[in-house]
Amino acid sequence: MKKKNSPLKMFMKGFFKSFFIIALLFLVGYGSYKLTMFYYKLEGPPQNSKTNKLIRDIVSDATVDEISKNLIFSSDKVSGEVKGLVLEIVNTNTNNVDYITIPENTQITLNNDMYQRLCVINPEIPQIIKFSDLYKYFEEDYVYEYGVLILEDYLDIDISYYTGMEESYFNTIFENNEDRLVLTQEWKNTFFSAKSEDDMKDIIKGMYDKISSNLSMKKKEEYIPTYINVEPEFIYFYHINGEQKIEGYMIDAESSNAMINEIINNDAAYTVKQEESSDQPGQIISSKDYNIKISNGSKITGLAAHYKEKLTLEGYQITGIYNYSGETVNTTKIIVNSDGLGQDLAAYFDDPMITVEELDEGIDIHIILGTKDDAK
Repeated sequence: MKKKNSPLKMFMKGFFKSFFIIALLFLVGYGSYKLTMFYYKLEGPPQNSKTNKLIRDIVSDATVDEISKNLIFSSDKVSGEVKGLVLEIVNTNTNNVDYITIPENTQITLNNDMYQRLCVINPEIPQIIKFSDLYKYFEEDYVYEYGVLILEDYLDIDISYYTGMEESYFNTIFENNEDRLVLTQEWKNTFFSAKSEDDMKDIIKGMYDKISSNLSMKKKEEYIPTYINVEPEFIYFYHINGEQKIEGYMIDAESSNAMINEIINNDAAYTVKQEESSDQPGQIISSKDYNIKISNGSKITGLAAHYKEKLTLEGYQITGIYNYSGETVNTTKIIVNSDGLGQDLAAYFDDPMITVEELDEGIDIHIILGTKDDAK
């Protein structure tokens, strides 16, 4: 006679069978997820979502270029707020690498066409927007792509791809040095210590575990021959041209475009350290740490006082205002005691003349106001 199973045995048998099936399904699902993520890492993310399609209509695809422009973002882990921006330029012909710091509080005024296109994505987007505020108006997955789009349009440049990372990881790569971000010694020792393609592949694989990018790891590896030939001591660092104002950092689009294109068009490999080089792309030297004298050459009452107040609010050091003893001046003159000074002051006047001359002791810049800059 067949022995009956007890209810407890039947329960345990059913339990373990169900547990085994659930565990098997979990393992299959997890394995599929890992394989999918690995594929996306190698080949890039899928392109078929509705939001992604809308982006692709106005954002260029990531490309591998002979001279790559990689916009690197640092963002807050929780909010997604942009905390730092650096444009990396890698020249595969010369093995030159340059980094340009872009303040996160940079304020961009969108042109009407760009503004209307972005309003399709989010009608609440303002026409004047800071990079640090992008997370407020765009989905988390697409903040970097829109940041690229906005900077490309404003500076009239093409950006090859972006790299996004959490602030904590970003800070292991970059550190502040005066007015710009530079590579940490730790990162130099890590990234540029690789002397073989296999070593560099391992480093890039480790990076891709911690970053997001629209350039696949497979395509990133195409830069390996350049990376392993970079001389770390000959990497150059810059700050985007512009001015820090109360409302945010204002990029000088024209001079910044010229600086970037000068770097891109340089066909000679760097052979000296940056501080020893006399051939630097056209960066504007800030005049805010220099003593400035203002003379009223326009004969317009109160004009010198007006510009003293205006420039003082912008952070410039005005030592005093005076009446100009010569004839009435039409075009404002900015006289400086060393080449490169005064360029940032030109934005406040109507096509001023900038000359280098000897000035009185204690004065670095002398502004002689002309009638064309009547404050009225």
